[in-house]
Amino acid sequence: MQFRILAFFSLATLAGCNPFYQDWDEKSCAYDDKYCDTPVYLDLDDLQRLPVPDYGDNVPLRIPGKLVQSGDLLVVNDRYSGYHFFDISDRQNPLRLGFYPLPGATELTISNGYLYANSFTDLYAVNIADLRDGTYSTSSVKRVTDQFSMPSQPAAWVEGAEFKSGTLNWGHPLIIGYQTPEGESYLYGVQQ
Repeated sequence: MQFRILAFFSLATLAGCNPFYQDWDEKSCAYDDKYCDTPVYLDLDDLQRLPVPDYGDNVPLRIPGKLVQSGDLLVVNDRYSGYHFFDISDRQNPLRLGFYPLPGATELTISNGYLYANSFTDLYAVNIADLRDGTYSTSSVKRVTDQFSMPSQPAAWVEGAEFKSGTLNWGHPLIIGYQTPEGESYLYGVQQ
């Protein structure tokens, strides 16, 4: 008799109707849209729009990457979102000057007064003097499109997301994160 009861529960569990977990699928994304996370795509217009610096200390550093020093300027890559600029003329008290938003930013170098950086597939050359003294304009930056191949999407950008089958639009350029049904946003793998 004991063997028959054990066999019943084993078969019931394999068949997906375990009496101890009857309600497990009520909150499953595959059965109800209200529990599904929504993918966040990088809009083509956002990718093609020339960046505008945000001066001051308004943008937090979320995913620190490479840093490059040029004289008394320190540039810190905030992976996938842009570059933070610091005045380090007083080495004990660095002063944040601003943030230069650049989607997909992962690489940088400084040469002859220009910051050379990537934005996914594009190469940017930004006049550092204009950026630093606040005279930045569209003539302060040169953009060369399609210089690099689109990187593979890091799993961390959507790790933990539960998308309903069929909701992802693979024809869109890039999924950069997701929004939960509770309204929390995760972009580039970081909660916003």
